[in-house]
Amino acid sequence: MRNGGKANYLSKLKEAGFLVPRFFVCDSSWPEKKILSKIDAELPGVKFFAVRSSAANEDSKLQSFAGYFYSGIGVTNEAVFAEVKKVHDSFGQMAGKVIIQDFIPSESAGVMFTEVEDNNIVINSTIGLCQPVVSGLVCDEYICNKNGDILSKTISKKKEIRLFINNKIVKQISDVESLTEKQIKQLIQLGKRIQNFFGSKQDVEWCFLNNKLYVLQSRPITRDFTISKDRVYFD
Repeated sequence: MRNGGKANYLSKLKEAGFLVPRFFVCDSSWPEKKILSKIDAELPGVKFFAVRSSAANEDSKLQSFAGYFYSGIGVTNEAVFAEVKKVHDSFGQMAGKVIIQDFIPSESAGVMFTEVEDNNIVINSTIGLCQPVVSGLVCDEYICNKNGDILSKTISKKKEIRLFINNKIVKQISDVESLTEKQIKQLIQLGKRIQNFFGSKQDVEWCFLNNKLYVLQSRPITRDFTISKDRVYFD
């Protein structure tokens, strides 16, 4: 995959009409001037960025490398070049590209597994940014069927959340439920559409802002999950 797994999947989703934040891909050979020029051309008006990895084998059918490489979020224009270097350094000996993307200061976010045991959908979510969920911190969990019914839910009363306030990421503790029933139904429909589009079970990173549902990432589920009373959170 010329631009790496993550960028490849995002490009396909964007071309298919899914709501993906604007982005472009660069590599280690790009000087700062070229990156800033590309930002002006491709992401005009964007004030904050997500700088993310797209390694050669990342998000493949065999291995996801979830949380393995460095990511920068809420990055200013002046800091983008340094963050690109950090992402490249995190690749080690692996080849890879870097995604520079419009940062979405989300109201709620999380990950969704589009098919788990008996045709269920599992949604892990939190208030604010997705960072705590993808880091494996405590969050809300919803187990749903594909008809849109919530089979069970676990709402954390002490979620460590991340909010983007006054141009910086702030940590707080929240007991607020992260999703409404309407949003859960939107996610279920999105999960079915993405799985049908790729033709395989997907691990989808998503977020809500101003009643819009964005797709931040989608990749194949690389191992089977079982729903157990002893396991609350998927990752």
